[in-house]
Amino acid sequence: MAAFGLTGGFGSGKSTVATLLKNKGATVIDADEIAREVVSRPSVLSQLEDRFGPSVITPEGLLSRSDLAEIVFGDPVALQDLNSLTHPLIQIEIKNSIEKTSSIVVADIPLLSEGIGQYKNYFKAIVVVDVYPQTAIQRLLLTKRFSQNQIQARIGAQDSRDQRLKIADFVIDNNGSLGDLYPQVDRLWDWMVDLNSQK
Repeated sequence: MAAFGLTGGFGSGKSTVATLLKNKGATVIDADEIAREVVSRPSVLSQLEDRFGPSVITPEGLLSRSDLAEIVFGDPVALQDLNSLTHPLIQIEIKNSIEKTSSIVVADIPLLSEGIGQYKNYFKAIVVVDVYPQTAIQRLLLTKRFSQNQIQARIGAQDSRDQRLKIADFVIDNNGSLGDLYPQVDRLWDWMVDLNSQK
């Protein structure tokens, strides 16, 4: 079994690539799903409330992700505090999930570039879904889920495009259409299968 790290900037289409790989037979580990589970734990919620204030907890006792996002994006110190609290727990869950799987594993991790030191022994190779920042912004605005300021804040809080490309063993260029994406994912899958077969 070989495990591969998959990453890309906000709006890169990384999740689309993960879905296409899953359809080909990969086991996909979604770091965002793991993060949602981690921040639902009472002990973590308590620490988040202590650090960021009662506004990040809903009346039902759940995490208000939107309120937390408003605090941490645009405040590097707050974002670092959040990552220091949650990332070690997320990494443990990703490692445990990899160890339980016998097929090719793709770990979909938005901040893989930022935490590459912690993950370097987990993966046989790193795949980066690459897109120009302006293309990502245009696509995200079309979803109407985020404002221009929210998008810029999230992109600004991540490593740059160049920093992600430096860690890539395989790059998917997602600046085009879905029709352009499919053959690249086909080539990626063949490459992953080949690496998986190597001892």
